[in-house]
Amino acid sequence: MARFHATVPSARSTDDTFRYLADFGNLAEWDPSTLRSRRLDREPLGVGNRFDVTMRLGGREVQLDYATVEFDAGRRRVVLVGRNGGTTSIDRMTVADDATVTYDATVEFTGPLRLADPFFGLYFQYIGKKAARRMREVLAA
Repeated sequence: MARFHATVPSARSTDDTFRYLADFGNLAEWDPSTLRSRRLDREPLGVGNRFDVTMRLGGREVQLDYATVEFDAGRRRVVLVGRNGGTTSIDRMTVADDATVTYDATVEFTGPLRLADPFFGLYFQYIGKKAARRMREVLAA
């Protein structure tokens, strides 16, 4: 399993920061490896929201079906899980009272893709750092 963890400050209000990050329809704005991200429902932000996400990983396009599995507006914590046939991605974000974002992401492969785990960890650090830098830029605006 590959893991990336970062802490990112935000110049936005805590609630605005939380709402922005909880809506993975915005993912392509702050994650450079995301080619497209689209919200699939019109429900208020919360558990059960669904997103269609296409990423470029290692030179190929990978589509993931994401769903919000935890949404706590009071604690400003959201957990989204993305899946496809051989991948599970879990993105956890919490926004502190000072609007600092704690971002924790893991990716796990199943089946034959599991052989890529040791190599993917280094690549995941690389793309995670790029995403954290871009998130910092977007949240500073």
